[in-house]
Amino acid sequence: MSFQGAELFYLLNLVFVVAYSTAMFMYLGRHDMRASGARSLQQVLVGIISWAFYDSIMARMGRLADPETAFLLFRVLSFMWLAFGGLASEQIISLIRPVGWRLRTLIYLPYFLMYLSHIAFPNYTSAAVYGIPGGWDSYPGPWQMVYNSLWMGMFLFLAGWLAVSVRRERDPNARSEKTVLLAGVVLAMGGLGLSRFLLQKMGPGFPALGNVSMALYALAAFVALKKYGRVISHRTIYRTTVNSIPNGLAHVHEGLVTWTNTAFLEMLGKSEAQTVGRPIRNLLNDAGMQADGAGEEESGARELPRDAVLHRGDSYLMVSSTPLDPDDPEQGTLFVLTDITDREKAAVAREHFIRELERLSSMDGLTRVYNRRFFDGRLEEEWFRLQRSGRPLSLLMLDIDHFKNYNDAYGHQAGDECLREIARIIRQNCKRASDIPARYGGEEFAVIMPETEAEGARAAADAIRREVQESGIVHAASPVAGMVTISIGAATVFPTKEFEPGSIVALADDALFKSKRAGRNRVTVRETAGSPSPGE
Repeated sequence: MSFQGAELFYLLNLVFVVAYSTAMFMYLGRHDMRASGARSLQQVLVGIISWAFYDSIMARMGRLADPETAFLLFRVLSFMWLAFGGLASEQIISLIRPVGWRLRTLIYLPYFLMYLSHIAFPNYTSAAVYGIPGGWDSYPGPWQMVYNSLWMGMFLFLAGWLAVSVRRERDPNARSEKTVLLAGVVLAMGGLGLSRFLLQKMGPGFPALGNVSMALYALAAFVALKKYGRVISHRTIYRTTVNSIPNGLAHVHEGLVTWTNTAFLEMLGKSEAQTVGRPIRNLLNDAGMQADGAGEEESGARELPRDAVLHRGDSYLMVSSTPLDPDDPEQGTLFVLTDITDREKAAVAREHFIRELERLSSMDGLTRVYNRRFFDGRLEEEWFRLQRSGRPLSLLMLDIDHFKNYNDAYGHQAGDECLREIARIIRQNCKRASDIPARYGGEEFAVIMPETEAEGARAAADAIRREVQESGIVHAASPVAGMVTISIGAATVFPTKEFEPGSIVALADDALFKSKRAGRNRVTVRETAGSPSPGE
C-alpha cells in the first residue's frame, strides 16, 4: 500500500472514531457524569480521538511538509497518542481500586518520560511508518521498541490484576463489568500485536492499525459500563427519586391525570390503570375529599381546591396544587399528597388535652360539678343570650341544712363524702345538657337553668330536695330530721338591660334565706322580670 493510500485509511479511521465516540458521548451525556466509570470512559474516548487525529495529521505531513518540520511535529505531537496508554490504564485500575493522586502519578509518569525522551533523543526514533524521513534508519527504532515493551508489559500486568480482581469480586454486576473490560483489554492487546506484526511484515506504506484495535477496547468498556456499570441516567435518577419520596405526586392537564408516582397510587389505593386518564376531582372525591379552599379553573374544567384534606378512616392526606408554569397554563398542574395522619392525630390529641384541661379547670375537685369561676362566667353568658332572645332564666341556690353540725359529729371525711353524694344527686337531676350544676361555696350549690320558667324550676328543685331526703344519709345532729336535708331558693327572671346577672343570684339567695327561715328542707320560688333588690 502507498503512503497516499495510508493517508486515506487514517482519514477514514478518524471519521469512524469520531462517529462511534460521538454516539457514546451522546449516551453518556444523558447520564450522571459524576459516576467515575462514565468519566474514565469519556477520557479514553478523547484519547482515542486524539490518537486518530495524530495518525491522520502525520500521514498528511509525510506527504506535504518538508522532512525536518514533519519529523519535529512527529515528536512534539506524540503526546496525542502517548496519553492513551495512561488513560486506559487509569480506567482499568479504577475498576479495581480508587485512583488517588499518587497512583495517578505512577500511571502517567512512564508515558511522560517516554514523551520527553522522544523529543530529546530524535536519533533513536523512526517516523518511517508515516513516510517521514529522519531519526533511526528503519522502523521500529529503539525508542519504539522500548515503548512497545512498556505498553505490552503494562497491559499484561493490568490484565492479570484485573483477572485476579474478577475472581475475587462478589458483586455479580461488578464481576460482569470487569470481565467484559478484561475481554476488551485482551482483544486490544491482540490487535496491537497484529498491527506490529503487519508493519514489520508489509514494510513502509502499510498503515498502523493500533488505533483501529482500540475500537474493540472502547466498545468493551462501553458495553461493560452500560450493562453492568454504575452509570445512572438522569431519567432513572428522576424516576427513582420521585418514586421513593413519601409524598404523592401527580401531573394533571385539563383536569385529567397524565402521570403519578408510586406514593400517589398507594395513598389512594388505586392502580395506574385506574388513575391515569381519569379526572383528578373524581379520584379525590372517591377517596373522601373534604375541601378547605377555593377551586381553580383550568381549561374550563374546575379541577380541585388548592388546599384540601382527604379523610379515609384513620388516615388524613393534605392535597396541594401548583401550576408547573404560572405563565403557561397549558403545562398543567402538579398535585402533591402529603400524609398528615400523625400530625392530625397529634392535633386531635392536643385539642382533647386542652379541652380536658379546660374541663378540669372549670370543675370542683371534690364534688365533680362546675366550680364558682365557671358558674360566674356561664351565668353572665346565659344572661346576655336570653336577654337577646327574650326567654326566661331560672337559678337554684341549694344549701345543706346544718352541715357544720354534720362535720362536727362525723368528721370532715364523712362531710366530704356527703358533699359528693349531694352533688351526684343534683347532677343526676339536671336532665338537660344546658342545665349547669355548680358548687357555689362550702356546702352551697347552684344550678343555672336557661329557658326554664318558674314551674319548671320548682319541679326540678322539689325533685332534688326529695331525693336528698330519700337518700337516707344519717344526720343525728340535725334539728330538722334524723337525716341530711337541703333548703332551696329558686328564682326565675326574663333578663333585661336594666339589670345585671347578679340580680338573679340575689333573688335566688333571698328565696333560699326564706326557705331556711321557714324551717329548712323546703323550696321557695321568686319570679320577676329582673329585680334590682331582693326586697322587691
